[in-house]
Amino acid sequence: MQLSKEVFQQQLKVMQDRVLRKTKIPFVSFNEGLPFEWEGYKEGLRQRGLKRLQVHTWQKSSVGSGAILKRLIYAIEIPKGVEGDANGFVSWANEHGHASRSHRELLDAQEEPALTKRAESWAFEFYRENGDPEDAFEELLEIAGPRYDLVAYLFFLRDSQRFMPIRVQTFDKAFRDLQLSLKTEGHCTWANYQQYIEALKSVQAELQTMPNLSDAGLVDAHSFCWLLVRPELDGDDDRLIASAKGKASNSKKYDGRQVAVFDMANMTMETVRQANGQIVETTRKVKELWMSKTGLQTYIEALLEKQEDKCALTGITFHYVGKGDDKQRRPSLDRKDSDKHYEVGNLQVVCKFINKWKSNARDEEFLRLIGLVRKPPGEI
Repeated sequence: MQLSKEVFQQQLKVMQDRVLRKTKIPFVSFNEGLPFEWEGYKEGLRQRGLKRLQVHTWQKSSVGSGAILKRLIYAIEIPKGVEGDANGFVSWANEHGHASRSHRELLDAQEEPALTKRAESWAFEFYRENGDPEDAFEELLEIAGPRYDLVAYLFFLRDSQRFMPIRVQTFDKAFRDLQLSLKTEGHCTWANYQQYIEALKSVQAELQTMPNLSDAGLVDAHSFCWLLVRPELDGDDDRLIASAKGKASNSKKYDGRQVAVFDMANMTMETVRQANGQIVETTRKVKELWMSKTGLQTYIEALLEKQEDKCALTGITFHYVGKGDDKQRRPSLDRKDSDKHYEVGNLQVVCKFINKWKSNARDEEFLRLIGLVRKPPGEI
């Protein structure tokens, strides 16, 4: 599917202008700023789905037992939590009645042994035995019905280099803007899905010709299309951008603690990137963040509440951004054990100077040394 370079450049400018108008910060790449904040959750959500799916534990003898189908449904019904946002790729929540749920046929299949076995046979062959995608697509339509969002998500779980999730109305609008003659709504077929992927690949190829985007992946093309038509970008921003230094005239006013939460989350994201880590949940590298940025902000707020706005190691009360504050007493996110990752249970908030002094030491060793400093002369 051929994408006109001229049209792409026009729509790239549209997307860049929308981001700039919203944030007052120029678009640089999909790995930073608003594009990352809004679109950087996808692989993390996929990893959460795979973690719930637990494909490596499946046994052929389990097909028909109902266990695999429960795992499949569990990987679809991902709620919002500390680890990140809810699964928005699939309309799974029971908000408008059972009939509106994209995976309702899978839910109903749990009550019929024959349907359970068929669904589990499909899942085992597709995920465990790497079955042929085209055959799997057609069979899944027979099992679950032509619910494009569900089918595309289950394929995305298998391989994010080849398959992408879909929201038909969103992408049909983006494709119209890009002057690509493709309509996905009402056309849930393997041929149409392949055309959809080819359209994203054509966007990916054009993105890769741009500065800072030479390594753009299929997921970045997916994000580009979303940013091109997201209604949230139609108006001005209502949040403080990046830090206390943000001076957008229309920005919402945040108190010192909220600004600190934003700053700590942003600094953590940057630390992870510079350490060549990834925002994932299962793949281990040097420094990793095992939750989304939104989840991290929520967790930091909970830590500050639990610690009563005091340093976890010294009990010193934090100073937040404001007139006359002591910058060294501002809160700083710290890993209790530097050999572990940015994950629930391994994080605490300490004073900025304490984090600097502690460096990579473990809590026990640092507290021992602080104890020595606090002792009167002659008692050591």
